Amino acid sequence: MRARALDLEQTQAGGIDRVLRELRLDALVSEGSSFSHIPAKAGYPSVTVPGGWSESGPVAVTFTGTAYSEGVLLKLAFAYEQATKHRRPPVFD
Repeated sequence: MRARALDLEQTQAGGIDRVLRELRLDALVSEGSSFSHIPAKAGYPSVTVPGGWSESGPVAVTFTGTAYSEGVLLKLAFAYEQATKHRRPPVFD
């Protein structure tokens, strides 16, 4: 139990919440899903959208927020998708 409590402290109040507050941000943005384990441990929401293409294939962008920030994240992700138009529909053979 102590390990879980420490994990929550480091990912919630001492992690995501602190960064968002100190930098006055609505969300954190990361490439791909390499950062996704941190909000998952905190129990915080994330949304991933198409972020473009590289030589090796599609790239994703993940928006992460604090507790109960799903509405803000969906608005940010939708605005990003509409502004960049990175999404390509799948092509089936």
